[in-house]
Amino acid sequence: MTQPTLFDAPVSLSSRSAAMPLPSVYAAHAAETTAEAGRLASAADRVLAALQTGPQTNLALIRICQRISGRIYDLRRRGYLIDVDPLAPGIFLYTLRGRRTAATTEAA
Repeated sequence: MTQPTLFDAPVSLSSRSAAMPLPSVYAAHAAETTAEAGRLASAADRVLAALQTGPQTNLALIRICQRISGRIYDLRRRGYLIDVDPLAPGIFLYTLRGRRTAATTEAA
């Protein structure tokens, strides 16, 4: 008698799920994605709070989060007007100018 190979066995979803249930990787990924979104939102809120106190350099903001440009992008998508001015190579000044209004959105 010969040894059966992988290709000899019939494949059906019902026999596979009964023999070996698949892990719920989609639910786990959804939970991780939700947690990650919350973490990034809170980092953006902390960057916003720092900018509301006055202009900040990337050297000051790096203490809040490592990827400042990503959080600035998130804040801009939420409607905040933030200017970035280069001060020296690798050093930038971030200034909060306000929040976009309906009139500002229509003009842009």
